[in-house]
Amino acid sequence: MHAPENQEPIILKADNIPLLLVEDDSSLARSLSDFLSDFGYDIDFAFNGRSAIELASTNGYAVIIMDVSMPIMDGLTACQALRRDHGVNTPIIFLTASTPEYQCTHRSLSPANRAPLTR
Repeated sequence: MHAPENQEPIILKADNIPLLLVEDDSSLARSLSDFLSDFGYDIDFAFNGRSAIELASTNGYAVIIMDVSMPIMDGLTACQALRRDHGVNTPIIFLTASTPEYQCTHRSLSPANRAPLTR
């Protein structure tokens, strides 16, 4: 969706909103961090699901952006553990190149939370 020609697009900026970025690809993590930092997010990093659980269960994040495919513990397993074992209800946005819908279904993610975001 584009703004009308005579109207500037609306860009909302955050004010030090805590965000956990969980991504094992350091180059992609840096790019996402640079982009989100420009909008005022205060970003912590984890490079696998196990580290994400440690950080998310002890810090209060407004949102978590998590890769699905990671070493040590994948994002779907980490999400399930955060919800079930740690009572963390922080919204989680998943990053993935390809994750079949059945994986989300079998991990007990609700249909509303399975809707993919596309460009």
